[in-house]
Parts: sequence; C-alpha cells; structure tokens
Amino acid sequence: MDAGWRMFSLFGRRPEAPQVKAGEPAIAILLLSQKDFPVSAFLERLRKLSFAAKMSEVKANEDGSVVAFNMGDDVVGIGSMPARYPEVAATAWMFPEAAAAVQAHAGFVTATLTGGRSAPVERRKLLTRVVAAMAEEACVSAVYWGEGTILHRPDVFRQMTALLEKGALPIWLWLDMRVWRNENGTFNLATTGLNKFGRFELEILAVPVEPGPLREFAFSIATTLILDNPIVKDGAESGRFGNSVLRTYLKPSVWEGRGTVLQMKT
Repeated sequence: MDAGWRMFSLFGRRPEAPQVKAGEPAIAILLLSQKDFPVSAFLERLRKLSFAAKMSEVKANEDGSVVAFNMGDDVVGIGSMPARYPEVAATAWMFPEAAAAVQAHAGFVTATLTGGRSAPVERRKLLTRVVAAMAEEACVSAVYWGEGTILHRPDVFRQMTALLEKGALPIWLWLDMRVWRNENGTFNLATTGLNKFGRFELEILAVPVEPGPLREFAFSIATTLILDNPIVKDGAESGRFGNSVLRTYLKPSVWEGRGTVLQMKT
C-alpha cells in the first residue's frame, strides 16, 4: 500500500465481547421514489432466486403491504410505508448523490429478520441477499443499513452483495467507517456496526494516513475480527504506518456513548 502499513496478529487475553442475543431483529430500510413498494411482484421474483429455494408460504395483511415468511429458522418481514423516513443522508460517505436521492423519496420499505439462531454473520448474509433482491426494483432510491448507520446506492449494494458468491464478506455494506481529520493533519477512524457481530467497535486514532488507505486498513481489521475473533493483548503492536507503530488497547471510547472499544493508536 502507498501508506506503507502492515497489520500484525492480535494475541493475548480474550476479553468479554459485546453480547448478541440469538434471534434479535436485524433490519434494513429501502427508501422509495414512490409511496409503495411492489411487494407482490418482488415476492414472485424472489422465489426464483437460488438462496430463496426453501422460502415458506407467505402470510400478508389485508392490503398486502406487510408480509412475512420463513427462510430457515428466520422470519423475514417486509413492510411498505407510504411516508418519508427520517434524514439519513449524512451517513453516506460512499454515496455522493445521497442528499438528492433522500430529498426525492416518498416512501420506504423495511426488511427484517427475527428469530433465527444462526451466527450473526450468517444472518446478515441472508438479510443482505434479501435486500439486494429488493433493491432491483426501479422505485428503490437508496438502501439504509441501520446497524452501521450507513446509506448506500442501490446498484452499489447489489454489486457488493455479489461478493458473497465468491466467499467474501461485503463489510462495506455492514459497517460505517467514519473518518475525521485532526487539526495537526492526522486522521481518526471509528466503526459502527461491529457490535452486532459480538465484537468491539474499532477506533484508530491520530494516524498520518489519508482516509482511503485508512479505511482499507480498517476493512482488514474488521474482517479478521468478524471471522476469527482474535484474542487481544493491551499494548500489543498491531500494525505500522510508515515508521509509526500502532498499538492496540481495550479502552473506553473517546466518543461518548460507545462503551469499550478496540482502540488503536501510535
């Protein structure tokens, strides 16, 4: 990498990670250019997709705007609402046209998983596939992944979902990796969304690396955390940015309300 970074294994003690309750709801919201989502047309198309081969019969309310069905032991709920969703364009660092897309939306539809006892990452894979299929409808103007507080372009969401078929995780869809610039020219990064995988959120503080390479480094760390849940030793060397040694600590977040985080700093 141009930034000259290297990542090292984390080792030592394993602290108690954030708890994820089995079957807790996982939710995504799709903003619409019209008031209603074409639920019936979507369900007909969904049944033809390979991952939905074992989809159960659908139960619906009287007007068909809310439906539910099983995929494995998860209940998938889809609900269309003819109302505007609260402002979320500020979370769209990968979506430069977000403000216009959000301003023009007229309704939204929720996609929810509940009840499944699979690992959090497997449940997010399922929800991501369902949402990507929904995002093929022309009326979808944006996809909001609430757990990561991040807004996506529908076509980008679909493209990144395709990574699942190659055995890769679409981390960019699931996690916000917000970057701030400090007065001395260094940058901070903080994730949102790792807690939903039973992992500590990640903070990288005051490093001399531009946002692009910094997010790529955080992507590597986040993938390792989700897949391997490595044990952590406070003060262990976890990477380098040029000649700067990056060390890892479990500490209270520097931002209020985030609790204990995996903090990396030089």
